[in-house]
Amino acid sequence: MSDKPFTALTDYCETNEGITEIESLCLECGQNGTTRMLLTEIPFFKQVVIMSFECNHCGNQNNELQPAQRIEEKGVRFVVKCNSNKVIIH
Repeated sequence: MSDKPFTALTDYCETNEGITEIESLCLECGQNGTTRMLLTEIPFFKQVVIMSFECNHCGNQNNELQPAQRIEEKGVRFVVKCNSNKVIIH
């Protein structure tokens, strides 16, 4: 695994390196299942945690994508003033 906790998804395509597996409770049957977690970065978006749960006892499955960083509260506002009715295409 690299020094950075969040890496591009394409770096994980060939290997399972960086995927964390933990034993977790299945809410369907009460037995232990397996949760796999991957910390990754979606280009031009943000860092996320991809989680996949699977229970070998009852077959229950669940997949989630959760944000791993705060979404900025402020955005960008563009104001366009047109002084002419002419359309100019470059």
